[in-house]
Amino acid sequence: MEHQCNITNWGPYSEKKLQITKNTCWQNSKADWVIVCDMDEIVDINLKDIEELPEDVNIITFRGYHMLSRKFILIPLEDLTHGVLDSRYDKYVMFKPKFKRVVYDMGSHTARLSGITSKKVFNLLHYNQGYLKLINNPKIRHYQYRNITRVLDN
Repeated sequence: MEHQCNITNWGPYSEKKLQITKNTCWQNSKADWVIVCDMDEIVDINLKDIEELPEDVNIITFRGYHMLSRKFILIPLEDLTHGVLDSRYDKYVMFKPKFKRVVYDMGSHTARLSGITSKKVFNLLHYNQGYLKLINNPKIRHYQYRNITRVLDN
C-alpha cells in the first residue's frame, strides 16, 4: 500500500475559507481513507488499527483530548503525554471518501455525514498553546488536574 499526504496551502487564515476547504478538499481523493484535521490535532491510529476495522465501516470514531502538562508548565509538545477529555474534539476527521458531501460547521467540531462508524474509539489529541495558558489559571487548576488522563504510552 502506498502512503501519500496532500497538504493544502490556501493563503491567509480565514475561518470561512478553512470550512470550505475541509468540506471539499477530499472530494476527488482516490485514497482508501482521508484525514481532515487541523495542524494542532493528531489522530492516534495506525495502519494495523485501520486494517482490523470491519469492512463496512466508513467513518472512524474519535474521542478528543486537550493535551497538557501535569506540572502546569509549558513543555515541548512531544513530552505532553496526558490530556483532559473534551467532547468538543470528538470529531469525524477520518473517513472513506465515498461520500458525495460532508458538511463541517465553523470550527469543524460537528459534521453532517451518515455512514457506519467504528465501534472502536480512537484518540484525537489536540495540542493548543492557548489552552495550556488557560489551565495555568489557579481558579480552574484543581478541577483540570483531577481530570487529567494518560492518553499516550511512553
